[in-house]
Amino acid sequence: MRRFAWAVLIAALAASHARAQAPPAEPSERVCSDFRAEIDRAFAAAPESLQINNLLFEAARNGCFRSLDRLFKAGASRLARDREGDTALAIAARAGRKALVDILISGASAEERRQLDAPDG
Repeated sequence: MRRFAWAVLIAALAASHARAQAPPAEPSERVCSDFRAEIDRAFAAAPESLQINNLLFEAARNGCFRSLDRLFKAGASRLARDREGDTALAIAARAGRKALVDILISGASAEERRQLDAPDG
């Protein structure tokens, strides 16, 4: 019986370690796939910076972090604020999107971090 218990414990630890090493998954592949299609449509129409930042806010709400790089290359700003005065970082944090929060913080410059850390008006 003890050997079986140890084997089960070792297997559980190995599975836990494998999950911890795997890249995080987006919360909903379907939602994020639909969102990527929305980005494609928007980019086909040559969006303005306001539209690109609105897509960033939507990515933050939905947790679609794989779209961030494309949005930033198109001109989205970590410092942009929505109608309520929230940044994408605040939206992602409020929605519990840890992977997205980590990416937004780690990719920010020192100046962006300073401004993101400042209290809102």
